[in-house]
Amino acid sequence: MTELTRRTLFGTTALLAAGAAAAATPPPGSGRQEAGALRGAVEDGKVSLPPLHAPGEANGEVPNPLPPAGRLGIAVVGLGTLALEEILPGFGQAAHVRIAALVSGRPDKARTIAAQYGVPEKNVYGYANFDSIRDNPDIDAVYIVLPNAMHAEFTLRAAAAGKHVLCEKPMAATVAEAEQMVEACRQAKRTLMIAYRLQHDPAHRTLIGLARRGQYGAIRMIEAVNGQNNLPNGQWRQVLEHDACIMLRLRVK
Repeated sequence: MTELTRRTLFGTTALLAAGAAAAATPPPGSGRQEAGALRGAVEDGKVSLPPLHAPGEANGEVPNPLPPAGRLGIAVVGLGTLALEEILPGFGQAAHVRIAALVSGRPDKARTIAAQYGVPEKNVYGYANFDSIRDNPDIDAVYIVLPNAMHAEFTLRAAAAGKHVLCEKPMAATVAEAEQMVEACRQAKRTLMIAYRLQHDPAHRTLIGLARRGQYGAIRMIEAVNGQNNLPNGQWRQVLEHDACIMLRLRVK
């Protein structure tokens, strides 16, 4: 038996370390990645990571949001239920836009929401001074989330202020108002978009394709029903003639 001395102990330890390192090194074609590769790569200001799962599993992508100064600045006009429950939280998580300003008829509510989303107080507007957004370079576009009867007025005012417009559906109360909105944005060379998201939804795109190809024959009629059980609290929908259930029947020739 070899006598255990400090010299032989250090020699044995070195051999064990070398063996462990060799065992940790994956052989060619083994599929294992080096630790450096798992940390990802940086290119053109974006970070990429290798997939964690096999191709049959879902592999997400790194969001890579733009720096705040490079995102599209949106002024949200109207701070009702839709804006507070869906639109503002969605923009707060967006990678390419940011909440640049708020417009409300309630200064106290607007200031509270501004503090929650980091909007500076100078970018909080009321309906009366809305037109002064023309002097604010932080704002690239406005998102109009007001009652339907106010869509046309604020689209025209936003276009006159030189801002692009995203407007909630329905576009306007009348065809004449809708035409005014289109013409105002055309004259101002600003983009006007209506927030009809379902035309981009994959399931709806599939159904549209089936209909256009006539896969199941000619369409004679489409009947759609939307029902809502609203509280009797005087909300704006209840002043309309059809408040609880709207039925749309579209005949296609």
